[in-house]
Amino acid sequence: MYYPLVVIDSKEEKIMAYELLTIREVTQMLRVNVSTIYRLLREGKIPSPTRVGPSATRCRASELRDWLDNRPRTTDSPHSGPAQAA
Repeated sequence: MYYPLVVIDSKEEKIMAYELLTIREVTQMLRVNVSTIYRLLREGKIPSPTRVGPSATRCRASELRDWLDNRPRTTDSPHSGPAQAA
């Protein structure tokens, strides 16, 4: 389940609740298994999670979306359709 970014305004403060994802939710978002997520984290290839408690970490969905948006697209993707002759 993904939680949208929520901004709460009051007279004294503005609170932003970030979209925080568990590792399982990250696997669903990226469509890879848990061991792949941990390997990518070890290799520094995806944004590091944020500690939210003594034994709990969460990944910011906005950081993952930015990371995905900046990934190069492959030209031989099965979704790109058949190759055109030049």
